[in-house]
Amino acid sequence: MPRATTGGVIERRGKTGVTFALRFRFGGQRHQLSLGPVTRREAEEALRDVLAQIRLGQWSPPGADVPEVQEVPRFDEFAHAWLDARIREGGRGGKGLRDAGRKDFTWQIDNHLVPAFGHLRVDAITTQLIDGYRQGKLAEGRVGVTSINKTLAALASILSLAEEYDYISKVPKVRKLRAAKPSRTYLDNAGHIAALVEAAGALDREARRSPAYRRPLIATLVFAGPRIGEALEIRWSDVDLAAGTLRIRGTKTDAAVRRLKLLPVLRESLSEWKAAQRDPRPTDRVFATATGEAFSASNIRTRVLAVAVERASDALAAEGGERMPDGLTPHSLRRTFASVLVALGEPMTYTKRAMGHTTAAMTLSAYADAMEWEDGHGDRLAALVGGWEAATDAGSGAHRAHALAAAPVRLAA
Repeated sequence: MPRATTGGVIERRGKTGVTFALRFRFGGQRHQLSLGPVTRREAEEALRDVLAQIRLGQWSPPGADVPEVQEVPRFDEFAHAWLDARIREGGRGGKGLRDAGRKDFTWQIDNHLVPAFGHLRVDAITTQLIDGYRQGKLAEGRVGVTSINKTLAALASILSLAEEYDYISKVPKVRKLRAAKPSRTYLDNAGHIAALVEAAGALDREARRSPAYRRPLIATLVFAGPRIGEALEIRWSDVDLAAGTLRIRGTKTDAAVRRLKLLPVLRESLSEWKAAQRDPRPTDRVFATATGEAFSASNIRTRVLAVAVERASDALAAEGGERMPDGLTPHSLRRTFASVLVALGEPMTYTKRAMGHTTAAMTLSAYADAMEWEDGHGDRLAALVGGWEAATDAGSGAHRAHALAAAPVRLAA
């Protein structure tokens, strides 16, 4: 079946005002017909008339009209033009493409798509070549299935735009890899939460020459749920201890910018941390190096969280308790925060806002497994978040963590 004739209205703004032209295909070639200073409505009516005449076989190019010859671009040129347009025009919903999104797309294009397809014209990219790219990336083993699928999604979007511009007649099939459902880690009982925060405090006491930021940072990740990048950008102006609120500067979408209630245990921890500072300025980072510089997220993962998890596991095991789960990351603590809010009976509308999500469906989709708390454990969790000393009467340190672990707040299987 022959492809339906399509076209569009082109608006040009110059020193003499606004003019319009029509762009469409006829006889296998691209044509451009200037209309001059007409209105957009008149231009759209003219386009409909021309397309109708073409379909009826009644249109022929005027003598003054020269078919527009436009060379099909190479993929590397067109992919970067696509990205520039995304940055310039904004992301979905017109909310703008944030810096993290720009960096992610740049990584996908420059490190993966351009090396594979950059030398080809966009109309030379076939389903067979795309299948070979997908299989080759999987065989390399350098990036995971999720990252490969992200590059394939970007490729499909770039080729869709090429189709709209008539550079290709049809978008080749872009088949993604089947991704196994990831095993999502989180802390599923109050004893593990207590043990982790206590272990971070022990690391602070041992590191006498560095600021004692580990305990309040871990507490913030668990009891406020920021992404690691968000946590490291919290300033003292974002912390209102008197009102008991915390503002988190979002790094992904507008909805990610949020203000939430400080749980008492976190309010206590941040109050102690602020009191230990030397007259902190509102613009200072809450968690920073001794010179005030930003921490590296990777250092927090490997030198703080991983070490604290190991220390907590050893402390629990020494008292006969269950060791911490494997594979804990900063995002595991974000899932833990979501489960804490649900276990405490917070409405889904607040949980959604506190997580920085646009919809409750997104919250449920991403964190449903971490929200199915068993009945009867709310009191113990409430004691933990309501105040550290209230959590147990069993002393301090590992003993305090073990007392909570003895009757854990567990998630349903």
